[in-house]
Amino acid sequence: MTAAQGRLTAVFNGEIYNYQQLRQQLTEAGYRFQTEGDTEVLINAWDYWGSDALQHFIGMFAFAIYCHRSGELVLARDRFGIKPLFVYQHNNYFGFASEVKSLLALMPNQPSLDDAAVSAYFSFRYPLINNSFFNEIVPLPPGHLLYRSADGQTRRQRYYNLSQHIPCQAEQISMAKAGEQVRALVQSATELRMIADVPVGAYLSGGVDSSAIVAAMARASRSTVKTFTIGFSDDGYNEFSYARQVAERYQTEHYEILLSNTDYLNNMQRLIKLKDAPLGVPNEVPLLLMSEQLKKHVTVVLSGEGADEIFAGYGRLFRSSDDYTKLKKLYRGVLSPQSTLGKNLIQRYAKRHFDTELDHFLYLYRYQDLTEHPSLFTDRLQRHDMLLQQRQQFERLFDECPQADYASKMMYCFEHLHLPGLLQRVDATTMASGVEARVPFVDHRLVEYAFSLPMNIKMAWQSAQAQLAATELTGDVVSEQFDMPKAVLKQAFEHDLPHSILYRKKVGFPVPLAGQLHKPMHKLALEILPDGVMVSADIISRAGLLTLLQNNHTSASTKQAMLIWMLVNMELFLQHYFPANRGPL
Repeated sequence: MTAAQGRLTAVFNGEIYNYQQLRQQLTEAGYRFQTEGDTEVLINAWDYWGSDALQHFIGMFAFAIYCHRSGELVLARDRFGIKPLFVYQHNNYFGFASEVKSLLALMPNQPSLDDAAVSAYFSFRYPLINNSFFNEIVPLPPGHLLYRSADGQTRRQRYYNLSQHIPCQAEQISMAKAGEQVRALVQSATELRMIADVPVGAYLSGGVDSSAIVAAMARASRSTVKTFTIGFSDDGYNEFSYARQVAERYQTEHYEILLSNTDYLNNMQRLIKLKDAPLGVPNEVPLLLMSEQLKKHVTVVLSGEGADEIFAGYGRLFRSSDDYTKLKKLYRGVLSPQSTLGKNLIQRYAKRHFDTELDHFLYLYRYQDLTEHPSLFTDRLQRHDMLLQQRQQFERLFDECPQADYASKMMYCFEHLHLPGLLQRVDATTMASGVEARVPFVDHRLVEYAFSLPMNIKMAWQSAQAQLAATELTGDVVSEQFDMPKAVLKQAFEHDLPHSILYRKKVGFPVPLAGQLHKPMHKLALEILPDGVMVSADIISRAGLLTLLQNNHTSASTKQAMLIWMLVNMELFLQHYFPANRGPL
């Protein structure tokens, strides 16, 4: 669209939820509007405020604005990376797109594989924020601008920094008062995201996050809310009964979708091609299939991504921040290895020594430690410079918020390195079906408020006795047994949701990789991996691979099943984008 009296042209993917209020401000400033939508508001806001317009936006966006007078092009991505934006530039070639495949089609030469992204995938399930799986294509980081002048010079600028909203000392506040503010912010974020001229619904897993959104929607909606849940027939691999409780409480129009093994395997490769990347988490396939079903009923769906990152929902990990303080006492000899706590620490960490909080965090956060599979992963994924680059990304985030306690630094890393992967997952699976996902818990007002709260409001002790008992235990044992992750969110919705929903243990979105999917996944692994691209490219060792598959032939632990699943994903991705017959990677 072209606006601002023909001065500016924009290409826009996303939504500015508060566009109506901004439109009123701009009208008072003398702007006249030809349309009713948010794109013209975006352009006129940029014309009026310049890049400061971004501070006024509540929304999710990736956009480009071209100035016809100066010849300058500006790209912008929302604060937390809800909407994707990729860039390709080489010599005189320059392109940008929401999908990698669009840029691959523009490239004059074959792309090359980014080994650092592959290494990060096996370690952390996603490339880190500065990488895609293609060396030539990079994502614009969340909260950043990219300027390209008329003569082709580019510069990148960060416009948003969450660390500025983390106080040196969190204000002490009662749980009740904090809960009131969280409830108000969730309600506001939800209502803004319900503004649409198409039908709106919600994912409903039966967990506290999606249930809170449904409760907020029901309060604001004049019509029946449509809700959707999905699962497998294996015991423990669907949450239908919990979702029904919330659906019945709010009289929603509720749909349940049951998946089979065939559904999963048939759609895994299709989704890899849609994403232009291997899948990061197993539940991406169910999300795709659910999106295709809900498209029959709604065009916009609200989802609960982002709550765990701001309210300490990954309790086993975030509570383990206390372990580091306990370990330091063990290292200094203040704590006896024969004490109850000493034995518990040694049982969890063996003889590992962590020099810094970051070392400890990386040990906990790393999904697969490649060094623990020396016969499987080759040196190609473990070069010193590559591993150092990965570490530096985490180190930079720790350094950005020196005023924060260790658990808050963990959460800060999750918000910047983990959440973008989840957001890419939900964007890819919904947009492939023509559905737009909106995420109230990633509203920057709510995120900033959550990061301003003290940790004991987010991870609260169940009682003084529980806190005392926890002094002898490690964080993985303490979490949800002695404390309450997401305490302030539960407080906020204690009158809206049943106790059985608010206080049940965290489950996530389970997929039976070690259950009914293990045999078909193992069969597929044997068919494609031993003579596949990864073996020929010396990314993995054939002998080590065969040993892994043999040792997990009839059954596998959850961790081993996940490793096999990741190997299959990467192989399918490489076969499509880097087939062996095109030459060495």
